[in-house]
Amino acid sequence: SEDVVPSSVLDLSNYFAHPCNLAKLCWSRKPEMTEHLEKFAITDSFLLLAFENGPLGCLRLVGGTGLKGDVHTSGLTADVLIHKYISLNQVEKAINILLSLNWDTYGAMCLLSLHRIANHVFKQPLGTERELQLQKALGSFLVPVKPLCYETETEFGDQVNDITLRFFHYLLRNKSYNKAFSLAIDINDADLFLKLHDKAKSDGDQELAKEALKKVDDINRICTDRSDSEHSLCSHSS
Repeated sequence: SEDVVPSSVLDLSNYFAHPCNLAKLCWSRKPEMTEHLEKFAITDSFLLLAFENGPLGCLRLVGGTGLKGDVHTSGLTADVLIHKYISLNQVEKAINILLSLNWDTYGAMCLLSLHRIANHVFKQPLGTERELQLQKALGSFLVPVKPLCYETETEFGDQVNDITLRFFHYLLRNKSYNKAFSLAIDINDADLFLKLHDKAKSDGDQELAKEALKKVDDINRICTDRSDSEHSLCSHSS
């Protein structure tokens, strides 16, 4: 039998006469096992590969025997792979799969995967590597390659924000104030800047404390101006 050599790179160059760039990657939807009455069901996952000026490719990931309740439950889909990588403490690989998913299409799967990644990282000792992992994972929603649609932001925004707030306090405990400052800018919450101001001031970082307080004033001023504008519009309409 042919020896199998593990690799982190899927080399498809043998299938092309000329170099071809990958333009888009899409996962198939997760099968709904409750809709299958049979004892066996096809639980394989498919990965669509769209190449620039080239053909479409389809990669089939065999998801076990197809028997309901098997080790893969409902197929070797993206969230299952993420769960497997986390169980092996290969967080970077789990995050890379999350980044390959589209929140507009796979919102529930993305949220579940983000929770799993975040919960795993939060249990680990504080450190720069863990901070970068959380920042990268949250970026799948907070800083997407393409803007998310309004419905997606509305449906998942609050739950992602809860994870982001945990990350903010995680950074404060680790005294990573500059990263906490950047995260507070993304969330745009005056209360977070106040907490950062108090922490920075108690640690003697007067410059950062001053910047945080300035952000509080900026946010409060914008909120006041917006409130006055809405009140003015209501007065004119009446």
